[in-house]
Amino acid sequence: SVTGSGGAGSISFLGSTTSVTNAAAFAIGGTLTLGNGGDSLTFTNGITATSATIDGTLTTVSSPISINSLTSTTAVLTTGSTSSSTVTLGSVSGTTTITGGAVSITGTASGAGTLTINTSGNVTFSRALNMTGGLVVSATAATVSIPGGSVGSVAVTATTINLTTAPLFVTGATSLSGSSAVTLQSGSGINNSSSGNTGTITISAGAGGFSQAANAGIFTRNNTASAIGLTVTGGGSA
Repeated sequence: SVTGSGGAGSISFLGSTTSVTNAAAFAIGGTLTLGNGGDSLTFTNGITATSATIDGTLTTVSSPISINSLTSTTAVLTTGSTSSSTVTLGSVSGTTTITGGAVSITGTASGAGTLTINTSGNVTFSRALNMTGGLVVSATAATVSIPGGSVGSVAVTATTINLTTAPLFVTGATSLSGSSAVTLQSGSGINNSSSGNTGTITISAGAGGFSQAANAGIFTRNNTASAIGLTVTGGGSA
């Protein structure tokens, strides 16, 4: 088992392969560094950390990953697909790929890297995005909720997609595909109207339909016939 707490010291795992069997917890004042380029780190029964810098693949076996502040060079987080294989991150920046159960981003997702999430559970962002990179989410059996913010591009596939709270400003293309429903809640919306943005807005919904609050606008600078596309199937309404 590995436990680190207190003090301002730093801990680094820089070997090409690291394996820790028991649950690991790090609450240190310094830096926790996991990998330095293509390394493979397995924390079989999960890992909890105040903050971490990751450049490699971090794997648990049906166990949670919880990191309050994550900085990624190129990070791959894999936990499995059970109800206990959750990923909870506070703030996250850099190129990050997450594959696992439910994913919760409680802080701000930021930076130029792409955030890719493949999950069997719900994906929830608690704070507005602040990304120049792209957001790619595949949660085909779950719900994705995004409270607005800014992002380079968006491609979300889920059962249900909810845009909440505030507009989502996108500097590239936007694709929202909900096999059941897509909802733009009050105060939300999609804004692709930044200067020079020719990205399209594509929305598809299933039997649950597409709904848009009166104050949830959709804006674009693209003046082509394919600028905004809306498709509803399975008897849903719009």
